[in-house]
Amino acid sequence: MEYVTAAQTALSFYASPNKMSLLTIYLRRSEAIACHYLKRMDEAEAYLLDALRSCLPHGFITPFVESVDYFSGLMERCLKREFQIAQLVTRGVPYREIAARFFVSEGRMRNMIKEIQGKLLINNKAELAKLIL
Repeated sequence: MEYVTAAQTALSFYASPNKMSLLTIYLRRSEAIACHYLKRMDEAEAYLLDALRSCLPHGFITPFVESVDYFSGLMERCLKREFQIAQLVTRGVPYREIAARFFVSEGRMRNMIKEIQGKLLINNKAELAKLIL
């Protein structure tokens, strides 16, 4: 409980309501980890999604990749669709089959995979496999 309180106190001093700073992102991530550990899953998901919404459009995933083990499935829950697609790609499932599972065209699926790779700052399936597996 103290960890959540410490992160929230720090946020009250340093967080800017108009801008997500690096410190704010790491504190939100810390709140998510602490709430997850305390089995307060709805709060953990809300804190994690808050930080992810600020980071992912800019390809900034470092705070999340370096702590994915602490989330024990919460990251997958928040990024369910992207994570499922990435898992299928790394298992060698053809794009045509993945597209059918998600009810999109094969071309749209290729674009989605490129978007996922772009967010993760990687260039190919091999690099994706290293992150996912």
